[in-house]
Amino acid sequence: MKRPPEPLTKEEAIALIEGCNPNRATGVRNRAIIAALWRSQLRIGEVLALRVVDYERDRLRILKAKGGNYRVVGVDRKTRSLIEEWLKIKPESDYLFCSTSGKQLKDTSTFR
Repeated sequence: MKRPPEPLTKEEAIALIEGCNPNRATGVRNRAIIAALWRSQLRIGEVLALRVVDYERDRLRILKAKGGNYRVVGVDRKTRSLIEEWLKIKPESDYLFCSTSGKQLKDTSTFR
């Protein structure tokens, strides 16, 4: 029997965020991704499908949520700060979280 995934503890999530190198573009991006996943309770597919226009100062618009539904989730101050850091250095791309060459990330991508 397959068990549902267990959510990360606060300590585990913080350790993951702090484990990303903030001096590298991929580290800045990955910190923002992990924070969005954890703090806004998003699914990986939802995060990777986000477009830049889906981000507003305090919320994210999820256009393709589970079941094809539309929803809006809140963004806390710390997550917003991490996303803003990424936006300052992200390459030209329609996707909020993209590769360093601007391509859409896939859930099978290696996040380095």
